[in-house]
Amino acid sequence: NTGGSTSGIPNISITGTDASMFSIGSNTCTAPLTAGGMCTVAVTFTPVSTGNKSAVLEARATPGTGGSANLTATGLTPAALSAMPSPLNFPNTVLGGSSTLNVTITNIGQVDTTTLTTSVTGTNLLDFSRATDGCLGRVLTPMGTCTMVMRFIPGSTGGRSGTLTVSGVGVTPVNVDLAGRGVNDALLSLSSNSIDFGSVVTGTSSSTTISINNTGDVPSGMPSFSIPSGVFSVVSNTCGAAVQPGISCTAILSFA
Repeated sequence: NTGGSTSGIPNISITGTDASMFSIGSNTCTAPLTAGGMCTVAVTFTPVSTGNKSAVLEARATPGTGGSANLTATGLTPAALSAMPSPLNFPNTVLGGSSTLNVTITNIGQVDTTTLTTSVTGTNLLDFSRATDGCLGRVLTPMGTCTMVMRFIPGSTGGRSGTLTVSGVGVTPVNVDLAGRGVNDALLSLSSNSIDFGSVVTGTSSSTTISINNTGDVPSGMPSFSIPSGVFSVVSNTCGAAVQPGISCTAILSFA
């Protein structure tokens, strides 16, 4: 009270365009103010949308002349996480092998995150692990990023799935679907494990054809043939650089 006499009990109110986003908290202006007296009002800002906001805090009393203060504040987008790429689709991976993929986490909000945590859940969670975790324990500024390297080690053949979650207190989390397929390695087998060339006259030769089958799920490397005895040999084969899954090639064997 800058006047020279006692005021009435102050009436405190908030008006203006965004008045609903400002509220009066503690208020000690509950009795008349003597000349030179003072009371306090706490104002809380709770935005419901982003951008610049404004209102007017007014104090009126009878008797007395009122006063006002302009209120301004800015609403910001809360911390929220996004992932790229998402989902993570691992290539077909042979049992006993592994595959890795990188995922980048970004804070797309307008305020810092709290300390981040990471976890893997889902049906086949044991098949997926964090080979490198650059997000655990991090605090990301707006548009800040961190990177994780996810590893897939299939525990069985067929489709495998899980979920990577990155989160923080008060942070909108991100869930990344993880998917991969476990497959059998290439496995070459012969159409017969016993070949009888019969009786062959000395100085002549006999030949036969045998099939080589790939019963695995992935292409083989280039097949190589070895026969320890010098009287048997591989004359030719149609196998080329690789045998595809479920495909057969042939080799001509000779006895001389």
